[in-house]
Amino acid sequence: MTKTQIQRPLPRYTSYPPITSWNGDISEASWISNIKEHRSEEGLDLYLHIPFCESLCFYCGCNRTITKKKSRGTDLVDALLKEWKMYLDINPNLKPSSIHFGGGTPTFLEVEDLRRLLIGILGETQNSHVFKAIEIDPRVTTLEHLKLLKEFNFNKISLGVQDFSLEVQKNINRIQSFELVKDFLENCPEGLEEINFDLIYGLPGQTIETMQMTLDYVDILKPTSIAFYQYAHMPSRLKNQRAIDESLLPSLEEREAIHDLGRDFLSKNNYKEIGFDHYALEDSLLWNCEKKRELKRNFMGFTHQKAPILIGLGPTSISKSQKFHVQNEKKTENYYQFIENGKFPLIFGHKISEEDTQREGVIMELMCNGIIDTTKVPELSKKAQKEFNELLSADYGSLKDNLFTINQKGRIHLRSIATIFDGYLN
Repeated sequence: MTKTQIQRPLPRYTSYPPITSWNGDISEASWISNIKEHRSEEGLDLYLHIPFCESLCFYCGCNRTITKKKSRGTDLVDALLKEWKMYLDINPNLKPSSIHFGGGTPTFLEVEDLRRLLIGILGETQNSHVFKAIEIDPRVTTLEHLKLLKEFNFNKISLGVQDFSLEVQKNINRIQSFELVKDFLENCPEGLEEINFDLIYGLPGQTIETMQMTLDYVDILKPTSIAFYQYAHMPSRLKNQRAIDESLLPSLEEREAIHDLGRDFLSKNNYKEIGFDHYALEDSLLWNCEKKRELKRNFMGFTHQKAPILIGLGPTSISKSQKFHVQNEKKTENYYQFIENGKFPLIFGHKISEEDTQREGVIMELMCNGIIDTTKVPELSKKAQKEFNELLSADYGSLKDNLFTINQKGRIHLRSIATIFDGYLN
């Protein structure tokens, strides 16, 4: 991994354009009109943001509120169901083909509140055809939560493991032992298609030794997939990160070595690299998707399916159609005010142009499947064209029949390569 890759802030391209390049063009009437056009047979991805956590993780960059008051979860569920009803009032044919709970901590919700939310969206039948995923904090998730996930046939859970070293955990204020995670997984419902671990490198106090120990434990637990990504230290933007002792942060060379250790270890232990920063066991759902060049990417990350429209419910949630990106109000209390007034809580957006759509197609094919169809590359600036020509002659892949296929060496540069086709950065 190069120092440029580690130092340079680059978009993660969960969408195009990245939210930092949105033009702010938003019209509630246009968004509503777009929703009315949606047909049930096209499918719908639904994201629900639960912003509450019981304790603060110092490294966190998510939109969250720290509280132990469970009644706040009850209030949120009331608002989420009202927001969903507002969408159904516009188009009763909206039927989710996938549903993803993120946060924050989705299992902050009391079991009965989570059940009420699931029934309010999916109905009493549990809709076995709907792919259901949820982010889990094993420190607050109960056996009753797990029984509910089994009852509703959840397909995927994702755990924020980060690092198993007690010292690193103390430095980031997230104590979560190997034994706790192991016991949690032993109680998980059978039949889950995917168990994902998030691992972060570059955390305070992290070393080659702590990462090796973490990877050894991960190899024992054998999650189906792993997101292995770098900690982004931005204390000027994220106040909670000011609690981190910067003298404990690994140097650039140490971060590079930790990354390379993780990448090598996972590849030697039956994990195949998919997209970038992600690994999946051979013959797993995501691995088979990439093998068939059917891997998809959206605001939740890499996925095996992607509907033409995504609706986000809750504060800070992002929605996307083929014509618009929109984002909900970020502050929870302000979000409630919108809902109480019967208004969609949209505060920011972007009108997608034909050029955006073309560039998104090239970038997503690159990010997900590691290929560039040179016949579909959009018009490039002189700088971008020069970079593209250099890419074609570099040892990051091979060109055959107008298809440039990224190799293993090129994978760690995917985000840099994608910027070539980003009309807003170039």
